[in-house]
Amino acid sequence: MIFLAVTMLAASLIALPLNGQATAATRSVGILDDASTPTTSAVSSTSSVNIGVRFTSERPGKVTALQFYRSPAQTQSYTASLWDLNGTLLGQTTFPASSTPGWQTASLPTPVSLNKGRRYVASYLASGGRHVVTPDGFADSWEANGFIVPAGGGVAAAGTKSVRPRSSADGANFLVDVVFEPHPRYADPEPTPETGDWPAAHNTGVPDGTTLTTYTGPLTITTPNTVIRNAVVDGTLRIQAPDVEIINSRINGTVDLRYPRTNDYSFSITDSEVHIGDNLNTGLMRGNFTATRVEITGGRRSVYCEINCVVEDSWVHAQGGDEGGDAHFSGIRMGESTTLRHNTITCEALRGPGTGCSAGLTGYGDFGPVQNNLIENNIFLGGGGGGSTVCAYGGSSGDNGSKPYGHLANNIRFVDNVFVRGETGQCGNLRAVLSFDPTRPGNVWSGNTWDDGSAISYND
Repeated sequence: MIFLAVTMLAASLIALPLNGQATAATRSVGILDDASTPTTSAVSSTSSVNIGVRFTSERPGKVTALQFYRSPAQTQSYTASLWDLNGTLLGQTTFPASSTPGWQTASLPTPVSLNKGRRYVASYLASGGRHVVTPDGFADSWEANGFIVPAGGGVAAAGTKSVRPRSSADGANFLVDVVFEPHPRYADPEPTPETGDWPAAHNTGVPDGTTLTTYTGPLTITTPNTVIRNAVVDGTLRIQAPDVEIINSRINGTVDLRYPRTNDYSFSITDSEVHIGDNLNTGLMRGNFTATRVEITGGRRSVYCEINCVVEDSWVHAQGGDEGGDAHFSGIRMGESTTLRHNTITCEALRGPGTGCSAGLTGYGDFGPVQNNLIENNIFLGGGGGGSTVCAYGGSSGDNGSKPYGHLANNIRFVDNVFVRGETGQCGNLRAVLSFDPTRPGNVWSGNTWDDGSAISYND
């Protein structure tokens, strides 16, 4: 929603919609449109409850205020909060007491930065109940103004103190919203490709409705067949055992298997999230792992496969930043025996065009030949608003002698992938693909297209 702000006491009480028109200076948007109204004007329950919305932004920016729709029965002041998905309170404000029903907005004391693709919750404590609701408003997923609310994204938690509501409320929309100013480089949300059901917020990560508990086990896993399920893990998991499983879990850190060529350690990670943070670490590395339906954000690199990895049905995006630094970022770095199948791959480090992100997919002959890799049925995004230099490297970087193994790339197969034209019209600031050599043994380029269905060449 977009509103004209009027300062009132310590907060801004806003009730005048601008009918979807924002000035170039503000560019503020919300999840819901200006005309949204509830189908139930006030529930009968007088029990206090935290209610809100779980959402993802498709572009970085900052939340400057929180909003709710006041029912005729709600006349007192209310506390509103913005949370990350781990329950960390990011910002809080107060709606002053009022007898005027309708949309109300309270400014946050300090704007809260949102990262693209990460999940957040906006809520308020409806003390005394009697709040509004549209029972089936979020029964299906909702996408508008660069926001995604998953099916069942209305959330609730009973209580008399402000907490992050965790439980899905059977599709209810409680008409809670944010005032969001996109990062200037992302003034317009990048269009979502319509080709296929690509991995994104609705089909990767921890399934909605999963109850997570804090992991209290060791961060260094030395017991074979260890299973970590329905857990929040804070820190780096070091895999030093075979057949470790990570299921329905959120890793606030990384998963690291060292020396995959010389041991029998291995792990799988399924229906999980890896949030590396704003640092220069790598989410999953270095080998002998399978990742399925995993969302990976933050860090310098989402995935590094030295050898023997499978990544499928996963979403790598929203990498970290290095303001003023010289770090190069990427989505996935392939080495040897890497299979990438049906993933959404992009690099989105917040740096100037061509300086931060090398590519969504990289492969360099620094430590050995890039070889025996299958890249099949993925979608490559340029990152929007600057994004990466190219969308994919083909493994022959440095074949002029600048890298010791650049001239030995082999058996690299790009098959049936989709490349999305970004702001430059070519999926990347310079071009879509770089350093793919079709003359190398076993290399294949077949069935790859632009998002409009037209054929793309490795020279594009």
